[in-house]
Amino acid sequence: MSELEKIRQEREVRIRQRKTLDRDKHEMPLLPLENSQEHEVETNAAVPDNEKLARKRHQQATNSRRYYHKHRAEIRMRVKERRDRQVIRQAQQLQNTPEEERDSVLEAKRRKQREYSRKHREANRSAINERERERRRRAKESKREA
Repeated sequence: MSELEKIRQEREVRIRQRKTLDRDKHEMPLLPLENSQEHEVETNAAVPDNEKLARKRHQQATNSRRYYHKHRAEIRMRVKERRDRQVIRQAQQLQNTPEEERDSVLEAKRRKQREYSRKHREANRSAINERERERRRRAKESKREA
């Protein structure tokens, strides 16, 4: 039990050190002055600075997050618009073509979709069957052993 506690404490110390290292990366360390009294005043005045730094860092993070989400939303909108334009263009092309050709194009699309879904359905079915066979074989082997 004591070894487990020692390991746990060591782990906590390592985590704490890692956190301070991460924090130190962001904050500029204060340089000590020659006069100790001035240095004391400097460190006391540094507390609000650290808070300011923390606030500034938080603000930067929220701004970048906002930018990221806004940017992603803009990209999504552009993609949607592009898809809409593509659909409209395809519909106009189909309207301009004669009926027999239009029917053949639509039929070809449907056929392609059916083949795709059939192929994947077969692949899934074969994979499921393979797993089922494997399960049955294991069950037989376990019965033999018992």
